[in-house]
Amino acid sequence: MADDVPEIMTLSSTAVYQNRWMKVREDIVERQDGSQGVYGVVEKNDFSLIVPIDAAGTVYLVEQFRYPVGKRFWELPQGSWEEQEGVDPLELAHGELQEETGLVADDMTYVGQLLKRTDIRRRDAIFSSPAVCARYRRTLTLKNKG
Repeated sequence: MADDVPEIMTLSSTAVYQNRWMKVREDIVERQDGSQGVYGVVEKNDFSLIVPIDAAGTVYLVEQFRYPVGKRFWELPQGSWEEQEGVDPLELAHGELQEETGLVADDMTYVGQLLKRTDIRRRDAIFSSPAVCARYRRTLTLKNKG
């Protein structure tokens, strides 16, 4: 299959729900064989995932209750600023780290971006919940020297 021929073409897209954290849309699509289908897509703001490591090599996690599954999980700190688009990933990471853990990083290393918005149809891209979610994360490693 040629890379320039879309596997699925979007015929229409309708926002079905929206709040400050997410937008859910329903897309009517057409496959290469001519058959049509429906996809539900969750759009969320870009976010930073932080790997806080102290001088002794301890990695800090936060415990979060995740409503959809009704359980608590240990996770790396992560988040977005819903009110602000295009936030600098390092600024966002510092803010989320302090908000979620109370830690302040002495040094921060930007590891990279797992998926750019323009790469959303690439096969080699890494998604967060790729079956339903159109968002990407920026991963940062933060170190406290003290």
